[in-house]
Amino acid sequence: MRSLRSSTRLSAAALVLALLAAAPSRALVTLPGGDLLLDGAFDEVAYGATGLAWVSPLLFVGDLGTTRDPQSHALLTNLDYQYAVAGLGTPRMSVTYTILNSDPAPFSDLRFMLEVQADGSDSFLDAVQMVWDAPANGDPVAFQVSDFSAPGGDLKESAIANGLLDGTNACAAAPCDVDFALQWSLASLAAGQSWVITVGLSDDGSALSGRLLRADSVDTAGTHLTLSGVDTVVPEPGSRALVLVGLAILCGVRRHSRRIGASG
Repeated sequence: MRSLRSSTRLSAAALVLALLAAAPSRALVTLPGGDLLLDGAFDEVAYGATGLAWVSPLLFVGDLGTTRDPQSHALLTNLDYQYAVAGLGTPRMSVTYTILNSDPAPFSDLRFMLEVQADGSDSFLDAVQMVWDAPANGDPVAFQVSDFSAPGGDLKESAIANGLLDGTNACAAAPCDVDFALQWSLASLAAGQSWVITVGLSDDGSALSGRLLRADSVDTAGTHLTLSGVDTVVPEPGSRALVLVGLAILCGVRRHSRRIGASG
């Protein structure tokens, strides 16, 4: 019996070692101290050979074309803001942000952004690749790439205003890190509706949509970080129930019509 137990344990240990050996060498992980703000922001996400990334979600409500300051989710008590993380420790990490309108009135002109500061080493310059396919349902509507030290470069405002791409990403004095962001826009969020944005961070090249930004290290081989994502609006539970009832009635009508046709 002991020998059987010992051989079983050895077999299990060998299986674990084999799985570890087969696991990808690059994996996204959150290091201790990550997500200190408890709002879906992550201070340190490891990727590639030596990369670390700082991830910040930004939610704004209001007409950003005026001088009135947009409000952030921290100031909006009637928006229920939640997030969930999947894929920690794998080459494909995703964060799903859910914004529920618990107010009886709709919220208008919402902007959600995910901003990433990519880093590879102490002396590092990112080269950013952009894939911006024709718009598909759920794809981001704007993007921004800029130097972290760009003078007067307010990433949030420039990304929201026009989605510009800085094609150089080079600091004047020395190599620097790069900030990049994707943005989704929503004209109106009705009472009871949820706005769900799923953002993907990967270091194996995979993406959630045909619109993505990818930072490649120019001095650390094998260090790549891809940012992509999709969004959707989920109707309130009552509306979903009505839709299901309608579909059930439609299916019943079709079945009844088929029976009549067959009997005729």
